Amino acid sequence: MSVFTIFYVNHEITTICRNSGQETYTPEPPKELIEKYRNLDSHYYTVDYVELEDGTWRIVEAGDGEVSGLSDNQDYEVYFRTLYQCFK
Repeated sequence: MSVFTIFYVNHEITTICRNSGQETYTPEPPKELIEKYRNLDSHYYTVDYVELEDGTWRIVEAGDGEVSGLSDNQDYEVYFRTLYQCFK
């Protein structure tokens, strides 16, 4: 099972990251699915996607980017640099 958190800033996909505790490689959500949720009514938010056993993907959570934690395997420096570039 794959679980990913996607950070969106100003309706752009800024980071795609596996949630903590997953294998080194797990398939990412389909591009058309993550593109579909680029225009929620927020400038900074996350959407968590999970791959089900049958290979389909579902959203399990959407939330405010300010309270979403970064995963253990996420590169914090790259994340904050990207965030800075989006808001400057």
